Amino acid sequence: MFGRHLLRMSILNFLKMTESSANTKRKLFIGGLSFNATERSLRDFISQAGKIDDSDEAVKIIVDFQSGKSKGFAFVLMESGEGAKKF
Repeated sequence: MFGRHLLRMSILNFLKMTESSANTKRKLFIGGLSFNATERSLRDFISQAGKIDDSDEAVKIIVDFQSGKSKGFAFVLMESGEGAKKF
């Protein structure tokens, strides 16, 4: 129960962070991820194209709340829209 509450809070915080239209232009959907991918490895890879936002929630791999396993997709918040356009 406690884990579900934290996950919901985490998702809500991420959604709040990406609510503004400026953030929407900077947000990337990354699909087809390996189930073994980590937020660190994804951050390292995407940062080759441009600077990622400095916030802790800028790279978020979405996980199943029951199993804790990756669902195979993530969201990345770039520092600027230019970095997002490179993808």
